[in-house]
Amino acid sequence: MDLAARKNIFKERFDQIKDIDLIQRFEEFLELQLSNKKIVAYTVQGEELT
Repeated sequence: MDLAARKNIFKERFDQIKDIDLIQRFEEFLELQLSNKKIVAYTVQGEELT
């Protein structure tokens, strides 16, 4: 399966999500992946350290 096909399947599945918290987690994940920041550790409170 090529990249375009996989992206289309992902988009279709993403459109079915009803949980706003899950959408927010995807947004945070994409923001991190598309930025130059890399998580190197977490604080005791669970906050990311870059």
